[in-house]
Amino acid sequence: MAPPYGAPRYALRPTTLVAKDPYVGTMLSFVFPGGGQYYAGANGKGLALTLIGIGAPIIGFANVNRDQTYYGQGAPTPGYNCSVYNTSPMYGGGGCRNRTDWAPAAIGLGVGITAWLYGIATAGTDVQHWNQAHGVRFMTAPGRAGFAVALP
Repeated sequence: MAPPYGAPRYALRPTTLVAKDPYVGTMLSFVFPGGGQYYAGANGKGLALTLIGIGAPIIGFANVNRDQTYYGQGAPTPGYNCSVYNTSPMYGGGGCRNRTDWAPAAIGLGVGITAWLYGIATAGTDVQHWNQAHGVRFMTAPGRAGFAVALP
C-alpha cells in the first residue's frame, strides 16, 4: 500500500532499534576471529582481528625453514649457522640437512591465538558500546540462560 499523497516515505519507516546481545557477539568471535566485532559494528577492529587471527599462523607456517637451505640446493640460508650443527654434540654433530626450524610457526600460531582470544574477550564489550551509542538497552528474558546487561 502506497503512503498517502504528500506524506514523506521515510516518515512511515519504523525507527525502532533492537538491542544487540553481547552473548551473541562473544559466540560469533569464538566461531570466527573478529566475528563479534563485525556484529557490534566495529568493522575496522573486526578486520584487524580477522587478518591477524588467520594470517599470522598462515605466514608463520609458510616461513618454516624445513632444511635450512635455499630450496634444498645446499647453500645455507642467510642467518643460519650450520657450523653449530656440525660441531655441537647437542645437535648430533650432523649438518643442517633434515632440520626443521619451527620458530616462525610457533610465533605465528601464538600471535593468531592471542588475537582470537582478545576478540572473544572484547566482543561483548564492543556490543555493549554499540547498544549504548544507539541508546538501546539489552535485557534478557526471564528464565533465559546467560547474562543480562542493563545500560543506563
